[in-house]
Amino acid sequence: MKKKIYLIFLIILCCLCITGCEKSQDKNSIVMEDINAFRNYFENGYVFYDEINRKATINFDSKKILREYNKNFTWRKKKGLEKNCINGINQDALLVPLWNFLYDLDIKDGHLGIRTFERNWKLSKQESVYSSEYFFEKKNGNYYLLESPQKNLIGKKYTGNISDLKKIIKNNQELYFFGPSLTDGKEYEILALERKNYKVPISLIDSAFNDKAILRLVETDDSLYIRAGSFNIIKGSDEEQLFMREINKIPALEQGKKYIVLDLRGNSGGYTYYPKELVAAIYNRRKSEKQREDLWRFLNKADMGCVELQSSIIAQKKYETNIKNHQSDEIIESSRLEAENQKNNNKRYYIGLENIAPNKLPQDTGQRIDATLVILIDYYTASNAEHCIGYLYMMNKNNIILVGQNSSGTLISGNPIQYELPNSKLIVSFASTSYKNTVLLQCIEQWKGETYGFYPDYWCTETNVSETVGFITHDKKLIEQIDF
Repeated sequence: MKKKIYLIFLIILCCLCITGCEKSQDKNSIVMEDINAFRNYFENGYVFYDEINRKATINFDSKKILREYNKNFTWRKKKGLEKNCINGINQDALLVPLWNFLYDLDIKDGHLGIRTFERNWKLSKQESVYSSEYFFEKKNGNYYLLESPQKNLIGKKYTGNISDLKKIIKNNQELYFFGPSLTDGKEYEILALERKNYKVPISLIDSAFNDKAILRLVETDDSLYIRAGSFNIIKGSDEEQLFMREINKIPALEQGKKYIVLDLRGNSGGYTYYPKELVAAIYNRRKSEKQREDLWRFLNKADMGCVELQSSIIAQKKYETNIKNHQSDEIIESSRLEAENQKNNNKRYYIGLENIAPNKLPQDTGQRIDATLVILIDYYTASNAEHCIGYLYMMNKNNIILVGQNSSGTLISGNPIQYELPNSKLIVSFASTSYKNTVLLQCIEQWKGETYGFYPDYWCTETNVSETVGFITHDKKLIEQIDF
């Protein structure tokens, strides 16, 4: 009798083990499906894949990533960290090994990222400027401490890195503040005075501006303020109608103005169509279709040196995205045909490899505007909003004053495509276009590179934007009407 009971127990135990193994295999299989999907998107949807692989052969170890996932999953389960789970997969547990794989490749691309339900994780850390209470005046090419919490240091000569001094308007005069650019948070930094080091407090400049207006115009006697909050506008939408209606007013409103203040703070980009149309309106090149087409051809020179990856994965995802975003029937049909062509072609190839950008920024030779362009930027001015700045430098590089913080520095790549992994629903962003070697990124001095962005001529903290715009324009009415 005891032997019979023991035998039954062994059979039940074996069944449980088999069931457990099957469940584990099922879980591993759907995780591996996501890992393989990630690899497919990376290899066939990322424009920089071959460039990275040429430098050092990419070793994508699917089994290693699965092992790391299971290790993370077990740890998170023990800690009760299972809130981001779908289809039995913990998003955070899978994010870690995928993140580590990309991070080890040392890619500097502001568009590259992985998104969970809770957060969008960017691979490249943005350079952010920190502020301090140490202000300098410039005399005979040297910088001397003018204001400081430590009175005994006033008058001493700055002997540190000159790039850490940022021009600012304070008390209606041009000064320089000690503002190091960092990727990691710090509370203190070393300030060099008379070749001695002092540990001084610093703080991250906050960009608290939050105006979602698609396009808004404010006019004074001397200035025209243009707020462009986004270029991510769907063709045929109410937002597009508003945008086009307002830019049609610009040529008449800017007549006789001394300043045009273009506010691109918080503008994370969108479609290139809208910044080009905005530039055309500012320079009054929309009076006829020929003028508009000529200007577009000129602005397209910004992308000389651009390289675009073509593949069936990219084309299919663009088509699906256009449907999801309720784009116009014309755009959807065009992208559908492209997806069909790529599917039949079944090849992965580049367009533009033969293009070589000139070593000099093209300058428009047409009629110029009398007004000075004051462009407001911050950490969140990104992608095609940064393209807009580049276009305006092409129109007249000597007619622009940048004000604010450094922009996002998200220009080396374009046309980022969001790929959703089938089971975990993690979203990975891989760009299909490279602007790395374009004339825009090579020939504008104010562009400091990916993750650094455009550096302003006058830096602003969160408290002195109005003072800075007022110093430049001397327009009291504008300062009264706009909450900068």
